[in-house]
Amino acid sequence: MQFVHLAHMELKRLWRNRFARLAALALCFMPLLYSFLYLSAFWDPYGHLDHLKVAVVNLDRAAVRNGETIHAGEDLVKKLKGDSSVGWRFTNEADAKNGVEEAKYDLALIIPPDFSQTLLNITRGPKSGKTPPKARLFYYSNPSKNFLASQIGDKVTEKLKGEFNGQIAGDFLNNVFLNLADLQSGMRTAADGAQHLNQGLKQAASGSAQITERLQTVAGGAGKITQGLKSAASGANQVAAGNVTLADGAQALFAATSPIGTGLEQAQQGSAELAAGSASLAGGLNKAGGEIGSAAAGAAEIRKGAAAAYDGAENLTSGTGALLGGSAQLEVGAGQVYSGLSRMKQQLNDPENGVPALINGANTLAAQTSAQSQLLQAVLSAHQALTGRIMPGIQTAAGSVSQISSGLTQASAGLSQDSQALQTAAASLAKMEASDPALAQNQDFMTAFAAVKSVQPTLDPTNTDPATGITAGVKSAAAGLGQVAAGLTGPMTDPAQPSALTGLQQLDAGLYNTNDSPANPQTVYGGVEALNNGANQMSTGLDQLLGTSNGGLDRLLNGAGRLQTGAAGLNSGLKEANRGSAALTAGLSQLTSGASGLSAGLVQGAQGFPQLVDGGQKLSSGLNALTGALRELERGFQTFAGHLAGLNQGALQLAQGARTVSEGVAQAASGSASLQSGLTALHSGSAGLTQGIDTAKTGSQKLLKGLNKGVKQVRENLPAQRSLVSKDMGEPVRIVKDALNPVQTYGTGFAPYFIPLSLWVGALVLFFLINIKEKRLITSRVSPWNIVLGKYLTFALLGVLQAVVSSLVLIEVLGLHPLNVLAFYGFNILLSLTFIAIMQLLVAAAGMVGRFAAIVLLMLQLTSSGGTFPLELVPKFFRVISPFLPMTYATAGLRQIISGSSVIPLGTDLMVLAGFGLFSLALAVLAARPRIRVRDLHPAPELGA
Repeated sequence: MQFVHLAHMELKRLWRNRFARLAALALCFMPLLYSFLYLSAFWDPYGHLDHLKVAVVNLDRAAVRNGETIHAGEDLVKKLKGDSSVGWRFTNEADAKNGVEEAKYDLALIIPPDFSQTLLNITRGPKSGKTPPKARLFYYSNPSKNFLASQIGDKVTEKLKGEFNGQIAGDFLNNVFLNLADLQSGMRTAADGAQHLNQGLKQAASGSAQITERLQTVAGGAGKITQGLKSAASGANQVAAGNVTLADGAQALFAATSPIGTGLEQAQQGSAELAAGSASLAGGLNKAGGEIGSAAAGAAEIRKGAAAAYDGAENLTSGTGALLGGSAQLEVGAGQVYSGLSRMKQQLNDPENGVPALINGANTLAAQTSAQSQLLQAVLSAHQALTGRIMPGIQTAAGSVSQISSGLTQASAGLSQDSQALQTAAASLAKMEASDPALAQNQDFMTAFAAVKSVQPTLDPTNTDPATGITAGVKSAAAGLGQVAAGLTGPMTDPAQPSALTGLQQLDAGLYNTNDSPANPQTVYGGVEALNNGANQMSTGLDQLLGTSNGGLDRLLNGAGRLQTGAAGLNSGLKEANRGSAALTAGLSQLTSGASGLSAGLVQGAQGFPQLVDGGQKLSSGLNALTGALRELERGFQTFAGHLAGLNQGALQLAQGARTVSEGVAQAASGSASLQSGLTALHSGSAGLTQGIDTAKTGSQKLLKGLNKGVKQVRENLPAQRSLVSKDMGEPVRIVKDALNPVQTYGTGFAPYFIPLSLWVGALVLFFLINIKEKRLITSRVSPWNIVLGKYLTFALLGVLQAVVSSLVLIEVLGLHPLNVLAFYGFNILLSLTFIAIMQLLVAAAGMVGRFAAIVLLMLQLTSSGGTFPLELVPKFFRVISPFLPMTYATAGLRQIISGSSVIPLGTDLMVLAGFGLFSLALAVLAARPRIRVRDLHPAPELGA
């Protein structure tokens, strides 16, 4: 087996070369660098969300509901502070937005000012028929800085939104349950009222039945009265017809007086009861007349109020129109105020022309005055020492001054000589310049010549100005020193000018005084101290002014911003109010017309009521008169019965009385007939009333049963633990996640993608170390397939080391836990052998171009293997080429070995990968050259060969 011998020789050659040995060892770790570094970097990013910096800003303002203050924004912030799974950073709005822009924060979450109020409006429900706006949480990200961070932030905010929505829904349902409890209490109260109503209707039905029964009795008595009156009329006629049968008639009359008296008594009782009922009827009609009058007055007031409201609505429409214009101006003015405040703050904080420049100037002045104070203290110390020694040294100074004056006189004479020499030198230089034009170009010569010219006027003896002439200055100094010596040693000739000692004392007093104070400085030292204190106070005051101004301007800016926002909202609201006031005006116009009609109808009804009341009163008076007549009739009959014994004696009187009785009885019979008719009608009405009361009683019983049933249903359906049920109903659906083949970490999911990538790169770099075309093998008698297999065996041994080292480190160091460890090692070895065979085919067929083709092929496999996104989500081109590339099956096989699931069966993956390797080796053998050519003996140099 020559290919085994060739592989052994190649390995020995690599081992003998120290550089090749180290390079081979390093290449064995090349796949590990790719797989380990990539997977360790992305192993569990969601487990480190606490490093994700999310800025949180709470601008929410509290809202009030049923006397309770709602702080939804503050509650959310407290919840986030208790959540350590994400790196929340609580700051202000400007810092949050700038931080996201400058990558200080990865994300920003801003709670707006109307957060609590909007949530409150949602839980209250819509009042105008429109759906209330939803509460908003503003989420800011910067995908251009880090796209994946923004994607992770989207998941975090979606989870936060779900939890908060569940909490809000639970709170709303809790309020609903509270309202249902109140409804239950109200229904119980209504049931109690219905029970009382039913009892009252029962009593009313009983009373109405009694009234009906009595009316029936009264009607029967009235019939008897009528019948008795007819009999009385017949008897009276018989008495008037003849006196022959007087005794019989008297006896019959005496027999008839008993039922007549009874009938009259019953008629009197029925008439009295009917009179009482008619009086009650008249009182009720009178009261109803008063009520309808009040109703008519109320309708008139309603009409007046509607008319006033109509006028007010018109004024409201006009006012809202004016306010609408004013709110637009307010919105524009608020923007101008905000811009002006911004410019004011910018100018105030300008470091060159604003308050900071004044602060810097004050600090500089304070520093300078402090330094001057220290310098002045040193001068004072020196001055005091000088004063102590000045008197003894005045004589010495006078002598020294005299000597100096003499020396200056001699120096003046010497300067005159120097001036002459300088004039001579200047003349010589001028001649040299005139004689040699080249000197004008000599920089050194011209510099010296210019210096001589500049010095010459100062030494000129004719220059008498001490300021410009040195000679004149020396002479002037000598004269002045003479005067000084005279002033030091002799008396002053000018009394206005004090002596040197007096001048020193005055100088001492002007420089420093122990009683001097910075508040009222009298000396130089006191003035410097006062200036220093003032500079420090001015610096402190300017600092305070700047801080106060900035704080005030910040508050004004915030207020102006809110004013601008509020003005926009006011403008929108006034537009809605203007439209609403127009609709209100139209409605009030209709209400005014309806109220006018109602008032007119009630007035007409009230006008007719007095007639009805008068009729009732007349009915009551007539019934009362009838009762009195019946009472008189009863007394008359009693008298008539008492005098029957004297019937014979008073026959004439009886005949007259009989006629009177006949007439009275006729009238009584007529009244009794009317009474009977009225009682019959009243009996019919009373029966209808009784039937109506019975119907109302039945309805009240149904109402009572319905209310009791409703109370029972509410009590049974209303949960006892409202808070727990509200919380569960706020999140009624819970997703139960059941992963068939769970993947624990992000890195575990990406391992089937990065491992083939690392082994492909590892196989590629091996072909930069070992040359597959060697002159000695080409010129030998070794067959091409032995050469190909020998080289492949060498590469395969290194590839197996790469796969084993990479698999070992991923399992033991990184913590990868495949379901089948042996299959994991074996599959990675198969991948390495397959990729090496493909690389050998490409390099053997195309050399350096083949290596480049391997890189291109790697790019195509990375995009079509389905290692990141599912193949269904990638473009069609990559879906088409995916089945024809080995990394597709490598990724699928590793997924099944690591996690236990794959679209492609593992046996298919193994056969396809083995087929790729064997097919590539077969093509590499066919691509081997069967004969020697010149370019095989002298191949072109290749990079890495």
